[in-house]
Amino acid sequence: LQPSLNDLHSPLLMKDMQKGVSRLLKAIHDREKIVIYGDYDADGITSVVILYKFIKELTPQVSYYIPDRVTEGYGLKIPVIDNFKANSVNLIITVDCGISDVEQITYAQSIGMDTIVLDHHGISGSLPPAVATINPNRDDCIFPFKDLAAVGIAYNFLIAVRGSLRKEGFWQNKDYPNLKEYLDIVALGTIGDIAPLVDENRIFAKIGLELITEGKRPGIKALKEVSGIDGQQIDSFKASFCLIPRINAAGRIASSLEAVELLLTDNIDEARILAEKLDGYNRRRQSMEKTILNEILEKIGNTPDVEKMNALVFASDKWHPGVVGVVASRLVDLFSRPAFV
Repeated sequence: LQPSLNDLHSPLLMKDMQKGVSRLLKAIHDREKIVIYGDYDADGITSVVILYKFIKELTPQVSYYIPDRVTEGYGLKIPVIDNFKANSVNLIITVDCGISDVEQITYAQSIGMDTIVLDHHGISGSLPPAVATINPNRDDCIFPFKDLAAVGIAYNFLIAVRGSLRKEGFWQNKDYPNLKEYLDIVALGTIGDIAPLVDENRIFAKIGLELITEGKRPGIKALKEVSGIDGQQIDSFKASFCLIPRINAAGRIASSLEAVELLLTDNIDEARILAEKLDGYNRRRQSMEKTILNEILEKIGNTPDVEKMNALVFASDKWHPGVVGVVASRLVDLFSRPAFV
């Protein structure tokens, strides 16, 4: 009930954490090219932001990539890996994806590229041949808390990286990075992924929501302004229903890169332009959702036996793939049975 950063577990309890940290530090010291590869939802976007923000302070040789939901889909793709190779990338860090990309990571390895996986999804089958596969759901991982969102795993990774660099004396004449300042972004990703707000997640959310209320980060301030909640106390409900849908909307119907730019920018004017864009995407997403839902409800209304159906299944090639999942959730709420859209 009194969350404190002192209560976080040691990140080094996570299986492969030290291997992952060592590989990243080698890349930084050898000026290798690094790509952070994330997912297009709020958890993936916030994970990319904190990793990029931190690593960019250590080396200019870092970039990020988030696939397009409609044209590329989830996870690593071989053509994208080829593209990285052509640009002399040596290290891929996947976040909120990667645990099931065995074939793609094997391929990357075969053409001389290393991968670090930071993922929280369930594990089925064998682990990918990454240099480090950091996931608390591994059977051989003794990290005591299993319900971190990907952004929580990324944050633990940064704590471990910072600790190793401090031992090396990296920041002797420079400012030592304060990771507490990242918790507004970590809270958005954790709450956005509907991770249970207990243990470490509660610490991240509690401190992070206080930072969001403070609103020092231009992107979050601009997001609060377009959501009409600037100047209010932000709790997990306001984060879930006002801020996070606007971040998610970019990945659903446009480009999640705009949400990344919003959270990275230090310029309030730029932040306001991007926040307006995300707000527009969110309105469009809501209207698309409404159209699809009404279409389905009309069909259900014309189906007398709907009460006898064990599940609801609807399809149309006119519906946007980024929105159908939300519509399916709405149907579950309305009819209390599985829905496929």
